[in-house]
Amino acid sequence: MDSLLNRLLARLTNTRSGERTVALLMFAYSFLVMTSHNILTPLTEGTFIKGLGANRMPWVQLAAGLLIGVIMQLYTYASGRLPRRRVIPATLALVVVLLLGFWVLLRPDATVVAVGLYL
Repeated sequence: MDSLLNRLLARLTNTRSGERTVALLMFAYSFLVMTSHNILTPLTEGTFIKGLGANRMPWVQLAAGLLIGVIMQLYTYASGRLPRRRVIPATLALVVVLLLGFWVLLRPDATVVAVGLYL
């Protein structure tokens, strides 16, 4: 790592020399995840509202909450039974496959796909 960047991080954070690279990568990952979430949320909501109307949004949000609860239970079960070195890459691969699938399927008239993307 560059010595100027190393000195700057040493002053800004309470990290040791070997931890700064990992901390910087974790920050970049978090920043990119939050940025992509903030870009995708209005896109999916707008696509959903355009396709099915705003009056159905509360039902989809209820379904999303229930679906997230089920998915979290399954993830907790899987991460307790399988080694993390397998669960985390499998989860990331599934997210990539889902995003690529939605990218291929999402068309202006595909309202069912918009609901799936929102969920």
